[in-house]
Amino acid sequence: MELTAEQRDIVDFPLRHGEILKVVAFAGTGKTTVLEQFARARPSLRLLYVAFNKSVQQEAEQRFPTNVHCRTIHSLAWRSEGLRFRHKLVNQIRANQVMDWLNLDQHEVARFVIDTLQNFLVSADPRLHSAHVPTIARTHFGPKHLPDFVQQARELWVRMSDPQHEVPMLHDGYLKLFQLSKPELPYHIILLDEAQDTNPVTAQLLLQQTCAKIMVGDPHQAIYQFRGAIDVLSKVPVNATRYLTQSFRFGPTIAQAATSVLRQFKAESNAIRGAEKTDQLGRVQGSPFAYLARTNAALFDQATQYLGLRKFGFVGGVQGYQLPVITETWKLFEGRKKEVRDSYLKTFSSYEALRNYATQVEDFEWLGRCRLVEKHQGMIPELVEEMLEQSVAQEEAEVLFSTVHKAKGLEFAQVFLADDFPVLVREGRPLPREELATEEVNMIYVAATRAIDRLQPNSRLQSFLDIC
Repeated sequence: MELTAEQRDIVDFPLRHGEILKVVAFAGTGKTTVLEQFARARPSLRLLYVAFNKSVQQEAEQRFPTNVHCRTIHSLAWRSEGLRFRHKLVNQIRANQVMDWLNLDQHEVARFVIDTLQNFLVSADPRLHSAHVPTIARTHFGPKHLPDFVQQARELWVRMSDPQHEVPMLHDGYLKLFQLSKPELPYHIILLDEAQDTNPVTAQLLLQQTCAKIMVGDPHQAIYQFRGAIDVLSKVPVNATRYLTQSFRFGPTIAQAATSVLRQFKAESNAIRGAEKTDQLGRVQGSPFAYLARTNAALFDQATQYLGLRKFGFVGGVQGYQLPVITETWKLFEGRKKEVRDSYLKTFSSYEALRNYATQVEDFEWLGRCRLVEKHQGMIPELVEEMLEQSVAQEEAEVLFSTVHKAKGLEFAQVFLADDFPVLVREGRPLPREELATEEVNMIYVAATRAIDRLQPNSRLQSFLDIC
């Protein structure tokens, strides 16, 4: 296949043992193709491709040559550590469970114990200590009344790490055990994809390997800091840096819009170059199109506008958006606690107790549900039921709903941006960079660059583009 000069420079790079090559790849620039061709050019070497998630891993297995092992970081850890916990693996633990296990009497304390443990699990640290206690916990309780979160989290970790104990094991838990075992991976070169969203435990595990490494990603697509991710691309010393700026996804119009956002709010000096094709900014035309939002609450509100009117679906399937929990929250809101089936919600004495808890621990997922219930009130059960009944498979949808996080790595012919992104302009001038959180700017960039042919900016992005 014919490669661009940028791509060829990476494929031919003379990477030596122990060196690190950083590749900054903007949206749609064919980074996976470059890694594939790099591997094909070295058939005698054994390579490891580390994928961000299972679906990316499976797609890579179909593309890469046989000298490349495609794995997620958790699948690497599974055989040596995860397998012995297979009988008690869970995706998450809840505050009410921790209250029972540790004999605690406050949801807030249990929540902060979970957060303290989670901060340790995703860290590179060998031991759980006070730095893992969330800042919000210190603020909430104050120094004089701060519970011993470190000791409580350590106790939870000890029980979790025991295959015979009832406390279940988290996937990040067996990954942590794998990192602490200091494994030596049998590869000549490691290819780390989406490096900007790598958490410290993964970074430490891979960087301690003595082989050569290629770290590929886009620092402007770093949107998982809430999960403990760090931008490895910006923090790790490297031997050389290369750029992929030629996008094959969209044309010059969307490329210019994305470049304007990055230059204004992140001081990015490189311009994204669009493909030689026609693309447009403007209202979506006909269908299908994707509606992208920051929050599930914004998706729910917009989806109500299409009930009975258009065939709509959700990226990843409607089940992933936990709509029935909104109905359960409404029952608590209405004072009908006896009808609540959700075991977690049952542990709250009232709706006010749930809302106060979500506010105090900054649980934005539950706060979003609370706001939906307060806005739609008695309409909630009917809206949720109709949404579940009318939602169709992704490939059948005329309108496809997704959060930016779920849409990452995907692309759509037309994209319509929700209005729940931050304001970019004040009194006719762009906001100062220091007033916008980096991750918020990244969310706008990721959302806008999912579009292939047409992007409908929201009013806030449009106001900025009008004055560029």
